[in-house]
Amino acid sequence: MRALRILVVEDNAVIGMLLAMTLQAMGHEVCATETTEDGAVAAALRCSPDLMIVDVTLGGGSGIHAVETVLRTRHVPHVYMSGAPVRTDRPESVV
Repeated sequence: MRALRILVVEDNAVIGMLLAMTLQAMGHEVCATETTEDGAVAAALRCSPDLMIVDVTLGGGSGIHAVETVLRTRHVPHVYMSGAPVRTDRPESVV
């Protein structure tokens, strides 16, 4: 398995740091860790990641909107994550 260049987008500093450390320990390169929507878009354009791991809700914008903006210029595989509870009684709330 080849190492990936990964962009981490997470507004909780501790979670972002732990995720980056875990990915690096697995042999991957974390090209940037960003905390805002604008920062995520700029980092994706700057470092051309192989993968983005993105928090859905950011203190400075939306992770979903950041990915949508990046996807307008290039295809980057991405995984969304969230610490917010998801209501299972409303199918439209499942991300």
